[in-house]
Amino acid sequence: MIKKRIKYCSITSIQWTMEAFVVNAMEYLYDNGYDITLVCTMENTFISRHKGRFKCVNILMKRGSDFCGAIKAIWTLFRLFREERYDMIQYATPNAAFYASIASWVARVPARIYCQWGIRYIGFKGLKRFIFKFLERFICSLSTHIRPASQKNLKFAVSEKLFRPGKASLVGNGGTIGVDFSVININQKVKWRKEIRDKLSINDKTIFGFVGSIRPDKGCNELLKAFSTLSEQNDDVGLILLGDELASDPIEKKLREWAYHSEFVRFCGFTKDVWRYMAAMDVLVHPSHREGFSMVIQEAAALAIPVITTDIPGPSEVIENGKTGILVPVNNTEELLIAMEKLLKNKKLRDKLGYAGLLRTRRLFKRELMLQYILDDRNSICGEKSWH
Repeated sequence: MIKKRIKYCSITSIQWTMEAFVVNAMEYLYDNGYDITLVCTMENTFISRHKGRFKCVNILMKRGSDFCGAIKAIWTLFRLFREERYDMIQYATPNAAFYASIASWVARVPARIYCQWGIRYIGFKGLKRFIFKFLERFICSLSTHIRPASQKNLKFAVSEKLFRPGKASLVGNGGTIGVDFSVININQKVKWRKEIRDKLSINDKTIFGFVGSIRPDKGCNELLKAFSTLSEQNDDVGLILLGDELASDPIEKKLREWAYHSEFVRFCGFTKDVWRYMAAMDVLVHPSHREGFSMVIQEAAALAIPVITTDIPGPSEVIENGKTGILVPVNNTEELLIAMEKLLKNKKLRDKLGYAGLLRTRRLFKRELMLQYILDDRNSICGEKSWH
């Protein structure tokens, strides 16, 4: 048993990641003997929402390369770690992990946990791949514990010599914080489905959906190519794209122009109520080139929506091919189209896959289970250091 409250700090680059993947776990740790500090680039509304339970520290951590910003962030984190003398810290997302791993190592924080929710250099080539692989290995070397998002990602990282096998372990069945079935409530699916379909004027169509950043390494080029062919052959289909576009990493110009002018496609932007839009989908298509685990797939399954995704570490572990969804080769438009055609023509199969996915997600990825797994893991790390 832990008799004193553990000083714990969690760092991500931006508040959206903190809200979506971290805050619930930190609330659970707080209720079980941990004093929590949250660090990210945060707005006053975020601070107001969480200051009752957590200490909130706003540190600017921009995405992309920013040498001066990086030095400032590392120095600010170092001063915070040295002043607060945390027992444990965890960090996730590329820039935050890089800054925090350096600052915490210099400050000699006893337990430095890297939440490796994705391996950024996958899909890169040449010098860019070499540099980002070096940075990934560097972060791992400064961390005392590594928590990959999935078993296949763990095995890949070991094969790439990012860290020795004994330094990392999986928390529970993988992922981050699991699915909150009290929020993503399948009993509300019919209501949400009608609301969104009425809003988008797509009531009479079979709807494919995508959720995530609209960019090449999420498979959006392949998705739009496949769907353009599908919509030429079928006038009863639709595509919902839910997420922001990145100006720094755009999809193919011709595909984007076609999609924006197509009567079959709806760009819905970013929304926090992702599951409401998911309820309007008949199939979630998630053709990502790289992924940690994929909360999106878990949330779709929680609404009994079948999934087409790529056979890569993470997504291929969330679903079972042919049982809860369909796996296709990465960056393969032809195979993606075949899978989409298969589910378009077979509603019975869609229903079968969706229901099986719901049962699997309830069994393996329920939030209550994942939060307990996280607590057990952190308590175990505490035990290694005999912190009582």
